[in-house]
Amino acid sequence: MGPALGAAAGNNIAAGDGFAYSSALSAKATLKWSDSNLDKWLHSPAAFAPGNGMAFAGIPSGKDRSDLIAFLKGG
Repeated sequence: MGPALGAAAGNNIAAGDGFAYSSALSAKATLKWSDSNLDKWLHSPAAFAPGNGMAFAGIPSGKDRSDLIAFLKGG
């Protein structure tokens, strides 16, 4: 289990304290959870960070992902 994404927006990927991140996600630690990166992650965690430990397959609808990102950011 990882940190809540609502608190992640704007922060570096794989930077939450107390979590054991996969090497696939840790390799992206220099990137931030921007709207674009959140969209890619929510669309397909396996494509965004191949080899990550996420069991979630993703959200195919772009509108649903956009709505979720707005919700996570408090908008």
